[in-house]
Amino acid sequence: MEVESPKQFHLYQNLKAHTAAVRALATGGPFLVTGSIDKTVRIYRKIDGAYILQNELNIFNDYIFSLQVKRNLDGFIVGCKDSHIYVLDVEGNPVQQFEGHTGPVNSLSESPSGKLISGGWDGTAIVWDLATGNILFKLEDHKHAVSVLALDNEIFVTGSQDKNINIWEGSKKVKTITGAHNDIIRELTRVSEFGFLSCSNDEQIKLWSYGGELLTALTGHEAFIFSVSLLPDGRFVSGSDDKTVRIWDHDNCKQTISHPSTIWVVRADQDGEIISACADGFTRVFSSDPNRKATTEEIDELESQSQMAASQGPEGLSEAELAKLPSIGALKTTRGKKDGEIRLFKNGTMPEAYVWKQEQGIWEKIGDVVGNKQTHWYDGDRFFAQGEYEYVFDVEFGGDTKKLPYNSDENPLVVAEKFCARESLSKSNCEQICQFIRQNVRGRAGYGPGLKKEGQAGGKAKELTSNIFPYNQIIIHETGNFDGLSKKLFEFDEAMKDTPLALKETEQTRLQRILAILKDTGNYHTYEISELEIEVITTKLLKWPLDKLLPVLDLFRLFLLHPRSEKLFSGLDSGLGYLTLLCQVVRSTQSDVLITLVLKVLANMFYHICNKNSVMKYADMILEALESQQVNQRPKDTLRTALAAFVFNVSTAITNLTNDIVLEKLFSFINNTLPSEGNPENVMRYLIAYGNTLSKCASATDAAQNMGIKNIIEQVQTQNPQAEECKNDLLKYLA
Repeated sequence: MEVESPKQFHLYQNLKAHTAAVRALATGGPFLVTGSIDKTVRIYRKIDGAYILQNELNIFNDYIFSLQVKRNLDGFIVGCKDSHIYVLDVEGNPVQQFEGHTGPVNSLSESPSGKLISGGWDGTAIVWDLATGNILFKLEDHKHAVSVLALDNEIFVTGSQDKNINIWEGSKKVKTITGAHNDIIRELTRVSEFGFLSCSNDEQIKLWSYGGELLTALTGHEAFIFSVSLLPDGRFVSGSDDKTVRIWDHDNCKQTISHPSTIWVVRADQDGEIISACADGFTRVFSSDPNRKATTEEIDELESQSQMAASQGPEGLSEAELAKLPSIGALKTTRGKKDGEIRLFKNGTMPEAYVWKQEQGIWEKIGDVVGNKQTHWYDGDRFFAQGEYEYVFDVEFGGDTKKLPYNSDENPLVVAEKFCARESLSKSNCEQICQFIRQNVRGRAGYGPGLKKEGQAGGKAKELTSNIFPYNQIIIHETGNFDGLSKKLFEFDEAMKDTPLALKETEQTRLQRILAILKDTGNYHTYEISELEIEVITTKLLKWPLDKLLPVLDLFRLFLLHPRSEKLFSGLDSGLGYLTLLCQVVRSTQSDVLITLVLKVLANMFYHICNKNSVMKYADMILEALESQQVNQRPKDTLRTALAAFVFNVSTAITNLTNDIVLEKLFSFINNTLPSEGNPENVMRYLIAYGNTLSKCASATDAAQNMGIKNIIEQVQTQNPQAEECKNDLLKYLA
C-alpha cells in the first residue's frame, strides 16, 4: 500500500505589510499576531479560513522582538526592545506591564501551569507568575540574548550566545549541554512529548530528547537559522537569513519556499498552515490546500521578488536556480503581467534584471545582477553595537587578538578611533588600523556613499602651513546650576502629574540619583548610571512638551559628559532619534534660550567618541535644520557664541574621509555666518574651523575654491594678532 506524500505548500495570503521588518509572530487558536521594528503589533483572526485584520496597535515606544498568544486564548504577550513585557487582552488593550529585564526581550514561552518565561539581551531568563506579574525567579549564567522554552510546569530550557543549552527544574540547573551548537542559539521549540528543537547561527537544526540527548541534526540552510517550529503532522518548518522557509520530514528537507528577504520567524497554525515573518515587512501564509491559493499574479510576484533577492545573495543564484530562468531569447515572447514588473532572464551564465514597460510592450534591462555581502555576528561592546557585520576582523596587538567589526558603508577612520578607544591604544595607531581595514575589505571597494574611495582623488591633504591649525581642543559646556535644575524638573513633573509622562515615585528617585552623580564630576567613573535611570531621561523627560523641555535639555547636556551617555549613540542607528528630536526643537521654537541650549547639547556630544561619531554622521541634517531656521542670523550674543562653539567642534572632527555633503554644508554655513559676526572670539573660531577643515581633508580645498571662501575671508575684520595670523595663513593657502 502506497503512502500518500504530503502536499506541497503554496502562497495563500499576503497580509498587510508592516512599514519595517516583521521581527515577531505568534499563533494560537484562531489568532495570529505580528510585531515589527515599526513599533506596531497587528492582531488577526482566522474567519472562514482566512486571516482578517482585527486591530493595529500603535501604543509601543520601541521595536517588537517577541510575541506569544496566551494558552487560554484570552490575550497576547508582547516582548519589547524597551526591556518591558506587555500583556494585552484579546482586543489589544494593555492590562499588565512586567518590568525586570534590563535589555530587549527577545523570547517568550508560557508553561501549561500559567508561568511565563522570558529571555532578554541582558543575559537572563525570568520566570513570572503570569496572573500577578510577580517575578518567581531568575535563571542566569547566560551570555547576551537568551532563547527560552517552557515545558511541563517547572521544566525550562534556555540557550544563548554561549552556544550552550541549559535544562532547569524550577530555578535549579540540572543539565548543561556544552557546545550544543557552534554558534548563537536562536530559538527553542517543543516537539510533542519527547523532546525539543534548537536552531542556530551555525546553520543547523538539532532535535534533542528531554534529557538532553542529541537525536538528530538537520542541515541544508545556507545562513543563520532564526526560527524553527512544529507542524501538526510532526514535520518541522524553519526560517533563515538565506531568505528561505524549509519544510523537514525527519532529517530530509522536503520543500524550500524562497522569499525576498530574511525570515525572522516561522510558525504553523492549528490548521497546519505556515506563516512567515519577513524582513521585507510582509507576513505570508502558505497552505497545502489546493482550494486555498493566492492569485496567479501574487504567486508570480513573490517568485520574481525572491529570484531577484536570491541573485543578490552571497554567492548569487545557484546553478539549479539559474537553470530555471528563461533566457534572453524569450524576451520577445514573454509578456509581463503589469507595468513595472521585474523579472530575471539569463544571458549565458549571467542573470540580468528587466522591468516590464506596459505601454511599449517591452522588457527593459535595468541592470546586471551581482552578489551581495555575507554577514558575521559580533556580540557587541561599549563602542560597537551587537549585531551582524559584513566583517569581523581578528586584529593582533601586543600578542593578543582583538575583534574588530566593520561594515563597508562606515568610515574606516571612525571605526579605527573607536577600536583604539576601546583597547586604550594611542590614536597614533589609527592610520595603521585604517590601512588594515582597507587591505582586508573584499575587493578593496569604497567605504559607503559620499566617502572617499581608494583610487579617488584625495589621499594626503595639501600642506597648510600654520602655527594655529589644525586645532583639536573641543569646546564643552560643563557648568551647571544643579539646585535650580532639580527644582525646575520636579516643578514641571508636578505640572505633568495627570499625564502618562509624569514620573513615578521610583523614577523620581532615579532622577535624584542621576543629578547627584552628574554633580559629582570627579567620580564619573566610580558611579554608574543604570539602564533604568537612563530610561527616565529617554522614555519620559525627553518626551515632555516643548514648553517644558528647557530643564530637560539642560540635564541632557550634562549627561552627555558622563561615559554612560555613549550607550544612546552606540546602536546601529547611532542615536538618530535623539538628534532628530534636537532638530525638531530647533524647527519648532522661536526661543533663543531653547535653541542656545540645543547648541550646547550638540557641542557636548563631541566629548565622548560614540557621541561624536553620531553627530558627525548626521552633521548635514543638523546644519540644514540650523540654516533653515536662520539660527546664524539671530542677534543674541549667547546664542551666537554657542553656535560658533558647535561649528568649531564639528571642524575638529573632520577627517580625510568626511562626507563631501558635510564639507559643503559646513563651508556654506560658515560663509553665511561669518560676515555678520561681530564677536572677535567667534570670528576666531570660524577662521580656525576653515583651517581645521582645509588642513585635514584633501577634497576640502576644491570645495573651498568653488564656494568662494577666499573672498569671504578677505572681508573679515580681525581684532587681534592671532586672528590676523589665521586669516593670513588661510589666504596664503587659497591663493
